[in-house]
Amino acid sequence: FVHRLSALFLLGGNPVLFCFKRSLLTLLLSPRLFLLDIALCFRTTYSKLDGDEVVDGAPDQDWAATFFTHAADTADPEFARLWARLLVQEVRRPGAVPCGALVRLPSLSKTILAVFRRLSAFAVNNFVVRLEPSFFEGKDLTSDDMLLLEEYGLIRTNRDLNRVFQSQREDRFSTNLLYADKALRITHDHPDKQLVLSCIRLTEFGTTLCRALLEEGELRSDTDYIIEVVRLLQRQGFHTAQADIL
Repeated sequence: FVHRLSALFLLGGNPVLFCFKRSLLTLLLSPRLFLLDIALCFRTTYSKLDGDEVVDGAPDQDWAATFFTHAADTADPEFARLWARLLVQEVRRPGAVPCGALVRLPSLSKTILAVFRRLSAFAVNNFVVRLEPSFFEGKDLTSDDMLLLEEYGLIRTNRDLNRVFQSQREDRFSTNLLYADKALRITHDHPDKQLVLSCIRLTEFGTTLCRALLEEGELRSDTDYIIEVVRLLQRQGFHTAQADIL
């Protein structure tokens, strides 16, 4: 495994390189548990990266130092894999993972992560279309769960939060909602029609975490939810069509 880590030094100047350098300097002074935790995180990162995906350039050492400090404290394999996903995201797209998300992640328990994962199945980018509370309760997401996610800085639940969609065409209204593995096309005959949806917004932290779960294939669109969204749109006079995202 050490030889594999050493090979990653050839990836060029980027946050993963800085993290590996700093970790190898620290291992001899670290307890065995720390070594296993950080090794699991880096092993997972190594398995997911291809040399062609790495972006060369000066590393953001503040980001790398923040990542290393907080990732080193995890003792749970599930969270180690999550840290690895965030590291992969940053290596593939520098700047994709804000430092604030790295600072907040250690505050989450496995229970909170499980609740957030259930909500993330309904997410479109950085928001969830608001439906009746009874629907979410049927999906094991109570109002108390929503408040808890808000307390942990993952979502904003203000009742007056709306998302306005403009048409992507000039001859008629047309836009798309992209879920984890489904695309919902929304149309209307009048080109000046606007789509306004009440929503629950994901914070920067929540959006980053949701994207990490999505890119690893952990999330699947909830069919019941999409059906309810379609009914909501049809009551407003919109037409819908659904397709799989390959």
